[in-house]
Amino acid sequence: MTSAPTTNREFSTAEFFALAKTRLSLDVPQELTDPRVVPQIDDVDPEVMAAIAAVESMRAAAVLVPVIARAEPTVLLTQRTAHLADHAGQIAFPGGKIDD
Repeated sequence: MTSAPTTNREFSTAEFFALAKTRLSLDVPQELTDPRVVPQIDDVDPEVMAAIAAVESMRAAAVLVPVIARAEPTVLLTQRTAHLADHAGQIAFPGGKIDD
């Protein structure tokens, strides 16, 4: 996955969704189906990721960034429940580790 160039320009709703459609896919990342694959992260040296994977198991995780089509596109966030062991009560994107 490569980083998109950054810009300070604002997009109209139509421009935002048109751009999103050109950049998003429904392809399943290989890391989700093969635990031996070392994930590649844009800003992290692949050798560093391989060294981390050699020491501790990598868990597949995912988040959803739901953009609601309104006059001004809106991002939907969730509040994590208070009884969770990690990050209880925090505001977050929906998603997280993938369970069997």
